[in-house]
Amino acid sequence: MEIGMTCFARGPFLSSVPFQNPTAVASSRPNISPVSFSSRLTSSSSIIGGGVMPKSSSLKVLKTRQYSQLTKRKIGDKLQFQAPPLTSAFSPVAAIRTWGSVSTEMEVDVPATEAWKLYGTVDLKRVTVPQYLAKVEIVQGDGGEGSICKNTSSDGSYFKERFTKVDNTKLVKETEETERGHLDYGFTLFRIRFECIPKTKDSCITRTTIEYTIKEEALDNIGKATISGSINIMKDVADYLIKQKSTV
Repeated sequence: MEIGMTCFARGPFLSSVPFQNPTAVASSRPNISPVSFSSRLTSSSSIIGGGVMPKSSSLKVLKTRQYSQLTKRKIGDKLQFQAPPLTSAFSPVAAIRTWGSVSTEMEVDVPATEAWKLYGTVDLKRVTVPQYLAKVEIVQGDGGEGSICKNTSSDGSYFKERFTKVDNTKLVKETEETERGHLDYGFTLFRIRFECIPKTKDSCITRTTIEYTIKEEALDNIGKATISGSINIMKDVADYLIKQKSTV
C-alpha cells in the first residue's frame, strides 16, 4: 500500500535549534527518490500571543491511495509577551518563550462519527497503546472532559495528561500534559488536539495538532515537539477503522 504525506513548515527556522523531526525539516536536494520535495517561501506576518511570525515556508512530500497525510508546522520567533491564559493552569506573566504548533491531517474512508468513536474516547489508547506504551490508566474521572490519564512506557517513565475538551458535537478533543513528559524539558504548555471533520457521508479528515510554548533557555529541546508519533497513531487508527469497515 502506498503511504505518503504532504508537509508544510511555517516560521523561522531558529539557527540555534537542532531540528530532528523529518516531517518538518526541508531538504534542498532535488528529486530524492521515492520522495520528491519542493519548497516555497512567502512573506507573511501574524500576531501569535504577542509575537510576530515573520515568514512562512512549505515543504511538499508524497501522495497516497487509501488515505492522505498533510503536516503543517508553525514556529514563532523568540518573543516576550503578556499572553492571555492558554489553559486554566497557565499564568499569563511576561516571559521569554517560543510558541509553536505542528499539525497533521489524514483523509480516511469512514464517517467522521465512526472515527470519533476512537478519537473521542479512551478507545484511542486501547487501539494504539500496545505499540507505544506499556500501560495507560485513567487516574481521575471517567475518560471524559476533565479526566486525567497516566501514560507509562516500558522503561517505567510516565507522563500525565488532562482531557481539557471533549466536544461530542464538533468532534474535537484536547489534552494537555500536566506532569512529567515535555514539561520536564522546559515546555510550559504541551497541548494535543484531535479533530474528526466530516468530508462526505462515508469519509472524513482526521486532524492532530500539537501546540506548545517553551522557555528560551530550553530551546535546544524544541525538537521534542515532534508530530511523528501522532502520524504513526493516525495511520494505525486509519488501518483499524478501514479493517473494521471491511468486516461489516
